[in-house]
Amino acid sequence: MIRPIMYALCAMAGLAMLAACQGEAEPPAPAKPRFEGVQGQWQSAGRDVSPFLSVFAGADSIVIRFEKGPGYRIEQYDTAGRRRVFEGTYELHENDSTELSYLLLNQTLPLPSSSEGLVRVFAGRPDSMYLEVVQTQPYIGAFPPTLEGGFGSSSAGALGNTNIQRFRRIE
Repeated sequence: MIRPIMYALCAMAGLAMLAACQGEAEPPAPAKPRFEGVQGQWQSAGRDVSPFLSVFAGADSIVIRFEKGPGYRIEQYDTAGRRRVFEGTYELHENDSTELSYLLLNQTLPLPSSSEGLVRVFAGRPDSMYLEVVQTQPYIGAFPPTLEGGFGSSSAGALGNTNIQRFRRIE
């Protein structure tokens, strides 16, 4: 007699748990960019161009393309419409503890150099990407931002937000 009652109680408890779980919906997945990470074509123009690049490089707009492979191409335009092209390879290292990723740019054209920094992509219409990099080779006396310091930590914060670039996905 006790066994049938135990089976009945276990069955009722199982049904109660099943009924309780049926009303719970899974939370919606966060929106993701159309491409994995930074891959695709991005443009920065007007106020989105960092003050540092605007003042010291005369940049008016910048278009950057990150290939699915390791290649990238940057076209930088000044206010007169002159174009400068930079090409090379990149490495993107995602960080588990923050939404920032570490970015290494190894430029091959027009001259070999390396830059390091941070990047973060935000899903939207269009997606946006924030980027802060500093040339590390050849050494120019500046230090790249760190994951711990976040955006604005270039040269131990000396550059503030003047070196942060905002891009919008165009492809």
